[in-house]
Amino acid sequence: QASKIPLRGFVSCSASPSRVMWDCLLGTFLGLGIGSYNARRMRDCLDDTFHVGSHYHQKHVVPVVKAGATKVYDNAGPAMKQAYDNAGPAFAKAHGAAMPYIKTAQEKTVAGVSAASEAALPHIRNASTKIATKVDELKKSMNKT
Repeated sequence: QASKIPLRGFVSCSASPSRVMWDCLLGTFLGLGIGSYNARRMRDCLDDTFHVGSHYHQKHVVPVVKAGATKVYDNAGPAMKQAYDNAGPAFAKAHGAAMPYIKTAQEKTVAGVSAASEAALPHIRNASTKIATKVDELKKSMNKT
């Protein structure tokens, strides 16, 4: 099913999205190939472009960004203070609502650990007696030699 994709400045075309994607990929790889083939000849042009762009950036863009950042910084102070003041009661409310669940989980964990340790105790004693028996056997065999 073809969908109409409007192109600015052109008549809208009826092409499937996969067709547009393949066209874009083909254009990208074709551009990369031509650019790498002509890299030596294009280097001077690109260096000049970057040089002019950095000067324009320093003269025109940096002051605008600094002014915007100052405005944001000045307005952010009161907004952050208000958010901090509003967050305190909200966190306290959330803490109060969560504590019964946390206490229940803690009690269940303690009970589970107690039950597990009680269940493991006979196995630990059995292993301990086996080890003691083996140690005694080794001592006796060493005394014989």
